[in-house]
Amino acid sequence: MFIVVDAGRGNSGDFAQRIEGPSGVELVSAAASTAIDASMRLSYAAFSSQLDEWLGKVKRWRCGLSAADRARLGVGANWRCGDVTFFVDRLGFEQLGPARAGILDAIPTRFVLPADQIDLLIQGGADTLRASRPYQTFRRGL
Repeated sequence: MFIVVDAGRGNSGDFAQRIEGPSGVELVSAAASTAIDASMRLSYAAFSSQLDEWLGKVKRWRCGLSAADRARLGVGANWRCGDVTFFVDRLGFEQLGPARAGILDAIPTRFVLPADQIDLLIQGGADTLRASRPYQTFRRGL
């Protein structure tokens, strides 16, 4: 099970709905956020693709084991060589809905936070994991 945590900051402002548009700081922040988000999504897509390729290689290796190799590794009689699965999921606060994601995304990234914000982040992470279908499928298979 591979869990990729998206620590992105969500939307970087409401300037698209204001007639005067963004300030310079808002514009730079939005451009940086967009670049980081695009990079994260591309990296996740590449990782998922590599994971699929790796899974194929693992299955081919397992199914190519000789009887002697299987005996040496202690493989049981009911073992199925192709019975292996990799799970990957990207978790982010947007999965909790816009209102809650907005609250959690507004918490700054710092080394020290008030206890109530820490509790909100921990609960948000736990709820996001509970809502993850790949994670729940993985847990059921244990």
